[in-house]
Amino acid sequence: MKRVLYITDYVDIGGGESSLLNIMNFYKENHIIEPILLVPSQGEITEFCEQYSITYIVYPFNRFPKSWIKFIPLINPKATLNIANIIKRHNIDLIHVNSIGASLVNSLVSSLITKTNLVWTCHGWWEKPYGLRAKVLNLFVDKVFAVSNYVKSYIDFPQNKVKTTYLGIDINKFSVKEQDVLINKPKKIVGMIGRYQPVKGQHLFVEVAERILSIPKYRDTLTFVLIGDVNFSKEYNSYKDRVIEKINNSKYKKSFILKGFEKNIESYYDEFDVLVVPSEFESFSMVTLEGLAKGLLVVATNKGGPAEIIEDEISGLLFESGNSDDLYQKVIHGLNVHEKYSFEARRRAGNFSIEKIGIDYLSEYNKLWGSIDG
Repeated sequence: MKRVLYITDYVDIGGGESSLLNIMNFYKENHIIEPILLVPSQGEITEFCEQYSITYIVYPFNRFPKSWIKFIPLINPKATLNIANIIKRHNIDLIHVNSIGASLVNSLVSSLITKTNLVWTCHGWWEKPYGLRAKVLNLFVDKVFAVSNYVKSYIDFPQNKVKTTYLGIDINKFSVKEQDVLINKPKKIVGMIGRYQPVKGQHLFVEVAERILSIPKYRDTLTFVLIGDVNFSKEYNSYKDRVIEKINNSKYKKSFILKGFEKNIESYYDEFDVLVVPSEFESFSMVTLEGLAKGLLVVATNKGGPAEIIEDEISGLLFESGNSDDLYQKVIHGLNVHEKYSFEARRRAGNFSIEKIGIDYLSEYNKLWGSIDG
């Protein structure tokens, strides 16, 4: 059985890490590949590995404060040699890096030393997969997986090296109705889930919510729920404070529920009638996919991943990015027809199952292995 070393800089579980871990578990349970995970420290991601008996290695390969200076990778010689030793010791057949930081930078030379194929999943334009950085990476990376066609459009690699491979979801996990978690549930709930950043659009969500609540027939029958916190840079605390202040100053503030970070988010989807993804853009949007898998009507931005996940007016609704009038109209429409989307939403989510995405990756792995074995 082939062995793949998966490497990531992140130790907490976001959308990209969730997909990665579920794919690894799919390979392990079905005896397709023996996955091994390399991470810089303990965290939620290693807890998952322990729960599902996935082999993992903790090694602090991220000792430098930065991984890149513009297009120059700041390679740590010690980390590079240690990763090479891990590759040799565990007879690794392929390296799959899931982030752009020290995990990728310190795998570049390691892959050359050990003559092991290196592939990389690119999650967004902010990883700068273009210009001189792309030229440097192209010397080492054998395949780039883009999480959407939107992301692929930014990747400046030879086209035969780039493939759109979406993130995947454990459909079974989202097919079960969870226990109710919202108290005093009104007739209908409109929700959004996401970390507080201007690009995620909490301000737009609140603006549209206030406009809808100004209509008498919705005032006593709707609640708007915001779930999330400041997960990365604390510089976004001020944005969160502004959103909360706007809600507290609203004459409709009793119609809002604010929840912080929720580890087990599945329960909340079952409470929603309409899920809104008001982002300026999304490179993929795991929230959109999870909402569809729960059979929800998802109203999402038309910029980026959601436009590739949702078939507009079939499995969900898309609104023009940043356009509050369009979002308002789509949510109002959705409140009246949301139940009719349930079947098509679940059907569409099935196209992004872990099994399907795992097979897509495996097909590309086999092409690389075939070029060696042959």
